[in-house]
Amino acid sequence: MNRSLVLTVLCFCFLLGPIFSVMLMAQEESSQAKEQVNYADFFQAADGLIEMLDLENTWKMTPPEKPEKEIIIAVLDTGVDTENKYFKKAKILLPGADFLGDERDPGKDVKDIRGHGTLVAGVIFKIYPEARIVPVRVAEPMFGWTSHAVLAQGIIWAADNQARVICIPIGSWMGSRTLKEAIRYAHKKGCVIIASSGNAVGANQDFYPAAYYDHVISVTDVGTNGMITHNANITPQTNLAALSSVYSSLPGNKFGWLSGSSSATAVVAGVTGLLLLKNPQLTPDRVKQILQQTASPIQIENFYPFFKAGIVDPVKALEKCDSQLSDRAISKFTVYPEKPAPGQTVYITVTVENQGNTRLIPNRLQVHLNNKVVLKNGAEWIRVPALDVAGSFSVNLITDSPGITGTYIASVSLELQARETNIKNNIAFKKIEVTGDEIRHVEIVNIKTSEAILGKKSLDFILTVRNPGNVDEQNIIIKSVVDKKLPDRIITLKAGETKIITIPWARQNPSDQAFIFSADCYLGNKSKETLHDSVTLNFHFDPDLSLPR
Repeated sequence: MNRSLVLTVLCFCFLLGPIFSVMLMAQEESSQAKEQVNYADFFQAADGLIEMLDLENTWKMTPPEKPEKEIIIAVLDTGVDTENKYFKKAKILLPGADFLGDERDPGKDVKDIRGHGTLVAGVIFKIYPEARIVPVRVAEPMFGWTSHAVLAQGIIWAADNQARVICIPIGSWMGSRTLKEAIRYAHKKGCVIIASSGNAVGANQDFYPAAYYDHVISVTDVGTNGMITHNANITPQTNLAALSSVYSSLPGNKFGWLSGSSSATAVVAGVTGLLLLKNPQLTPDRVKQILQQTASPIQIENFYPFFKAGIVDPVKALEKCDSQLSDRAISKFTVYPEKPAPGQTVYITVTVENQGNTRLIPNRLQVHLNNKVVLKNGAEWIRVPALDVAGSFSVNLITDSPGITGTYIASVSLELQARETNIKNNIAFKKIEVTGDEIRHVEIVNIKTSEAILGKKSLDFILTVRNPGNVDEQNIIIKSVVDKKLPDRIITLKAGETKIITIPWARQNPSDQAFIFSADCYLGNKSKETLHDSVTLNFHFDPDLSLPR
């Protein structure tokens, strides 16, 4: 059977007290659905899906569906049109749940009025025609409103009802403990959670639950030309990209377009179902790893330098998930400062990751700087323990830079093992420039808050501050402002050193729900500094909601 993708729905989220709303706004074309379209045309639509995903070869690589290998995909949205004759004919829909009434006693009416959930289901159907889709209605069918509590209930229900994939093409600009705990629960149950990164021109800010990146595959959208679309929302937590506009199904046996990150999320959900069909033993972390490692390069502008993801490639992903691969990889190799002074202390971090699909036996690695081994407790080799699939091991080393100015190479290499699938990622290099010039620069690497509960009288702002320069700094000033000025903090950082700074804040009005926190990090003598750093954090307080017992 042949298929293809579509889109015409934009998701916008806004905060309304403790409740977030998702407004699904269909473009005119999707509301003017075409009853005349032949079902074969639905699969063969000129939306670029078949070509972009190479679906003809993708389907050849997947085995027939078997009852014992049935892959259930939960679609958390406005519901799905259960009377759709094409869905009925293919028998893809399973009984779902409605959480818009009593959250603790879900109903069974998942009728979709707006059409967003039906469009998403249609995209999955076009990629994975034998999918078993469970509609979970968590968004009000006409306007798309929902809440953290309702979405969390839907996630938990899907995890408890054998869903292997949870597709969440909706979200909010604000997260909550309730939502985060539900995501964590589903991930622990073995669910692959795929969520939209949101649509917002130039926003580039966290969108939830996609921003819970440890347990979620966050998806943005690209056009058929492989370029990021104008309304894509991209953050460092975005993992993958997929097709932005796909022709799909609408209620009443009609057809229309689904667009934006909703479409891309549905595409990745369909591809994930095929991976699990071929290898049901894949863990959620392994699925994420395979999809990222096999993604094709992306055309992206310079103002997204942090975006390292690519476009989902099902053929390459299916190739990697099938055979037994033994693949150790150096996934992280950092040296600070990168421009040290002669004889300056240098901090080195190395992370080794299991990027194969089988458990790895213990191994060893070695680090060199200026052709000299960097020792760990006097030993030349550093032991890497056995690593489970997607497991990792990190080591921190401290050494001195060469005493003479010039350009040097730092390297890290893994001891070769038999049956290693890819040896290219077993070695990594870094160029280090030892300079007599003073490099003075302090920066805020990360900023977050302690758990922010509505009504709580205090919280902490947690800043990670680093000195990537080559001069030990004795007088680093951190100025911070929330709704009132907080006292300055003065700290000392050695060259290359990182510290975590906690700034406590007592709220003046615990009923207020949102604030803006800014921090400025600079040297006491600004004239000597090469650069300094400022950050701003928009945050809000969530109601103290709890998960069901």
